[in-house]
Amino acid sequence: MHELARHAIHSSETLAVAVETMIGLIQEHEIFLNDNASLLVVSIAQSKQTMRVLRSQTALLKCLNLRSKALEERLRNEISLAFNTVAQHDSHIAVLVGKATQIDSAAVKTISVLGLAFLPGTFICALFSTSFFNFSPGSGTDPQHWTISEKFWIYWAVAIPLTVATVACWFMWQRLNSSLR
Repeated sequence: MHELARHAIHSSETLAVAVETMIGLIQEHEIFLNDNASLLVVSIAQSKQTMRVLRSQTALLKCLNLRSKALEERLRNEISLAFNTVAQHDSHIAVLVGKATQIDSAAVKTISVLGLAFLPGTFICALFSTSFFNFSPGSGTDPQHWTISEKFWIYWAVAIPLTVATVACWFMWQRLNSSLR
């Protein structure tokens, strides 16, 4: 399209020069007729006919020049429309990418919250060396069985408050970050 616009601009420039040339030609023809009226063997009718043709050609060139300028403007509008259409399409794609990123962000956030919920309990288990459970295989008349330590409540007494505190800190940090944006 830019190539067409370049040709339209060139046509407008050429036609504008042609119009100016015709106007100059008419002026010179009038000067010639006024200066050499007595020397001319040409009839007045032929001079008027020549002037009519020159004016007619000038009018035709002016019309072509106006048409060329209108075409130039249409091409500018078409180029602008094409540019805006591409920009709109790019914006639509950016919105889709943004939505996909938002979905991915929500998934990552969910995984992070799950990690926050289970990490303190896992830490406490490692700290206490998981000695709260004992498995006794059966022997002879004794069946196999699991036993839980009497101090198992300590695990819950430490793990639950630590988990709540960790998740609460994370939520406060999220609110602080969202309020700063």
